[in-house]
Amino acid sequence: MSRIVLSSPLTHSDWMLKKDGPEWGPVGVRQMLTRCKEFGFEKIFWRCYDGGRSTYHSRLIEPFKWIDHEEIYQFSPGYIPPPGAEILEKCESLDYYGFDSLKAAVEIGHELDLEIHGWMSLNEDDHGVGWPSRFTREHPECRWVRRNGERYHSQLSFAFLEVREYKLGLVREVLAYEVDGILLDWIRTGDIRDNPQADEQGNADFGYEKPNIDVFKKEYGLDPREVSADDPRWVAVCAEPVTAFMREFHRIVGSRKRKTSTAAMVQHPWAYRGILPEQITRDTPQWVVNMKGNRYAGALNGLFCDIKTWAREGLVDSLLASGYYVDGGTPEKAYDYMVEETEGRLPLTLYIWVPAEAADFERDLKIAEQLGTREMLFWEADYIDSRPVDKLEALEKSIHSYQGNVRMVDLPKLGGPI
Repeated sequence: MSRIVLSSPLTHSDWMLKKDGPEWGPVGVRQMLTRCKEFGFEKIFWRCYDGGRSTYHSRLIEPFKWIDHEEIYQFSPGYIPPPGAEILEKCESLDYYGFDSLKAAVEIGHELDLEIHGWMSLNEDDHGVGWPSRFTREHPECRWVRRNGERYHSQLSFAFLEVREYKLGLVREVLAYEVDGILLDWIRTGDIRDNPQADEQGNADFGYEKPNIDVFKKEYGLDPREVSADDPRWVAVCAEPVTAFMREFHRIVGSRKRKTSTAAMVQHPWAYRGILPEQITRDTPQWVVNMKGNRYAGALNGLFCDIKTWAREGLVDSLLASGYYVDGGTPEKAYDYMVEETEGRLPLTLYIWVPAEAADFERDLKIAEQLGTREMLFWEADYIDSRPVDKLEALEKSIHSYQGNVRMVDLPKLGGPI
């Protein structure tokens, strides 16, 4: 078996908020990527959006700037607590109008012989409460609709052609940076005030937008609210616009002269987002309790991602399953689910958390080798130096021993947990 590639996603703004974190601008990006290289990562997925704002110079979506979001605390009492003075000062320094982090990441990453892929959380237009994209503010009629007719705060429906075109426009923007690949993140969805976004069985509580309803009525002579949420006919109707987007995405990427790899991250039957009732204790802050969790019945029923069709048509090069598990869920179960759903047609990446010590890495490596994966994605890069300092050297030695590499350079560690 060939050596497994070690990769990781990186959220620039999260790493910037660390205590004693890196400098703002290209110097800080170099610090981050050099640290990733030193740790043992070979491929970095650079986050392109913080909710409904970009971390690069976009024409279609406003770049992220903290001052734009002061209203968050005015209309969302009880959901998101105001940050402390130290964090607030750091937040206010985040200004992607003046600094294109993706441009710096690609240039510096390639200097360091790192692959830089665009991590596109394209299935959200808010990342909490109060960060909606310009498109969703201007087109509320294009948002998700619940079975009961309630409209979501920000989440956009791929049932609308104009939404698909908008999202494809974002893809074209990221491709223009000469990234080595794109990761489509389907698991992140919008405003937490809309949680839960699935029913008790994990089926999507959205999709009841007019285009989908019209198609279902035309094909079956029924109102979709008269059938169960997991009716295969209804699920297929809601999944088709998402697949239509994926087909066009595949065409756009495939038309490039530069080889660009593609991947997608989806849900599985043990997946959740937010906080679940069994995770709540007496000490859980009320604002966390308000982030009601979603359980998902899987990629198709939970988020209308028809990965079986994606695999049959080769619409992406690889897939990975989210690493958030309810009780009983494991990386092995999620991986096996993906193998079955894709009929073994696509390479699969194993989602693993950044290890705390060498024994964790060696355990996860055994799992990866037994499953036969070609890549391990460690969630996520800015956690590297949040692990126990006294075990970090042995951990990196274990990684480098596996890779046959040596430490490239000794850098000062860039701070503790966020």
